[in-house]
Amino acid sequence: MGTLVTPQRREMYQEELDFRSAISEFTASKQASVTNFINLYHFERKQWILNGAYSEVAVNGLDGMWPITIDMEVLFFTMTNLVSGSSGITEADIELFTAPGVSGGSIFSTTPKMDSNVTNNSYMIKDIVTPANDVNPAGTTLPVFTTNLFNKGQALQFNLLQSMFDVETMSVEIMYRPR
Repeated sequence: MGTLVTPQRREMYQEELDFRSAISEFTASKQASVTNFINLYHFERKQWILNGAYSEVAVNGLDGMWPITIDMEVLFFTMTNLVSGSSGITEADIELFTAPGVSGGSIFSTTPKMDSNVTNNSYMIKDIVTPANDVNPAGTTLPVFTTNLFNKGQALQFNLLQSMFDVETMSVEIMYRPR
């Protein structure tokens, strides 16, 4: 394959591209650098949020289902919790639907969890691209994905499998890019 051109956000100037201007290796390198920056660092987000107290148990479809409109690759997963509960575990799941009404099961082999030992304002980050960058504080269990590739026409749904008592405000988020 070769050596990756360093991804950088760089400006292009009209003078570099004007008719009869010298098209140099510098301009081509600059364009390659910008393209690699976009390919590697641009992503979109989907977030499911439970605002306020949410001491619920086994509720499917919280905050709606999300139909996937492009073939995509999930790069990161985050889960946050504003106020830790007095006891118990908050366990989230994301269910894949391969067609309307047809469940493909969980996208995780290990679901993300936070227990009542987490501090207020806790969060976890699962970095699928660079696992060494995971953020996994005490009281959390990072998810293990069965797949991070999803197809146009599928859908994802957030399910709350269990929650801590007296807990408040959480979010689950995936960051993705087209593939």
